[in-house]
Amino acid sequence: MFAMSYLGKVLEISRWEFSRWFRIKGLLVTFGLSVVLSLAFAGGRYLLDMGNRTNPKIVVLNAEILPQLNSDGTRIVLEGPKSRSEAELRDAVGRREIDGLLILRSLDSADLVVSKSPLWKGDLQQILSAERRRLKLGEMGITNAQLADATAPVQINISYHELSRGPSSTAEKIAAAVLILMMLIGIFNSLACQMVSITGEKQQRVTEQIISAVKPQQWIDGKILGVSAYAAVITAVIIISVLPFVFILQLTGTGLPVSINISNPINIAILIVMTFGGFLFWNAFLAAFSATINDPNMSSRTQVLFLPLLPLVAGGVVALKAPDSLLTRALGLLPITSPTVIPVQIVLMRVSYLEVAVSVALLLVATWFMRVLAGRVFRIGMLMYGKEPSFKELLRWMKEK
Repeated sequence: MFAMSYLGKVLEISRWEFSRWFRIKGLLVTFGLSVVLSLAFAGGRYLLDMGNRTNPKIVVLNAEILPQLNSDGTRIVLEGPKSRSEAELRDAVGRREIDGLLILRSLDSADLVVSKSPLWKGDLQQILSAERRRLKLGEMGITNAQLADATAPVQINISYHELSRGPSSTAEKIAAAVLILMMLIGIFNSLACQMVSITGEKQQRVTEQIISAVKPQQWIDGKILGVSAYAAVITAVIIISVLPFVFILQLTGTGLPVSINISNPINIAILIVMTFGGFLFWNAFLAAFSATINDPNMSSRTQVLFLPLLPLVAGGVVALKAPDSLLTRALGLLPITSPTVIPVQIVLMRVSYLEVAVSVALLLVATWFMRVLAGRVFRIGMLMYGKEPSFKELLRWMKEK
């Protein structure tokens, strides 16, 4: 009965805290803006790709310097001057009848006259360099075939064991980075909510009245749960709002061929548990530390509130570069980094469910102890005004029951 009463008050506080920040109108505005920005970005990328697909027409003067220019395999079209003078061709560039005028000066230099920035400059440079290389090799009595044979790398044929997951694609690595970004967005939202909520209540001295009706641990548990739920909802809304962007890129053929092995319901459940567990763990930390700050505008220790970002980003970067390394596996067990490391590993490789179970268990245990410590710090910190407590005093508060 006591447990139900305790839990009931915690849920009521968390519902109130969630409702405090959750606004349908604001949520719709956030969703709408995200969709508009996603569509605008997708449209801009599509138009840019369409512009890059055009075939620039380049007229070449003094072509005898590089007599065998070959633009096959590129989008560039090379033409001769057709009895037009250099001045006439320059005027044609100005009128945008042609995209560029290439004037070869020597084997090592050339002038390019254009009317706008040439996005195809790299392709043109490859064409010129290939013909220059052919001529230089001819002077030395070396053919292209001989050079290619001499500089060819040793071929290493990689084969994956039938029980392995196989190589990770670029699309999968991008998806893993997106998971890290979503976690950071949730933590940022939690940081803002906890800071405004707790420091505001402390400045207005509302907490003295509240903790006379409920226990400090109940109050902090409700805050942690409510803010974590709000952060999870905001993160989900952002993910959903980006889907039109992904859909448009796939329709226009400019998207990545994503084939990520997370369709397994167990893997999806693990991603949800690790994400929400990370919100709970770091929200407990943020709540405890916010209770020690009198005025966020004047405090010199507000930078500490950004501490969660360091291990989350560091763990994610290490996991992206070497998902199967010993360091990554160790970071996958640490509660301060596992919320980003484990999701990245699930996306990029096959992870042992035993490792995942141990990681989840450690995260839950660490979250439990963090919320207990947060309750102890909150109980004393919310009733103290004036000088902010030192770190030595904070450690003493954590030991008190």
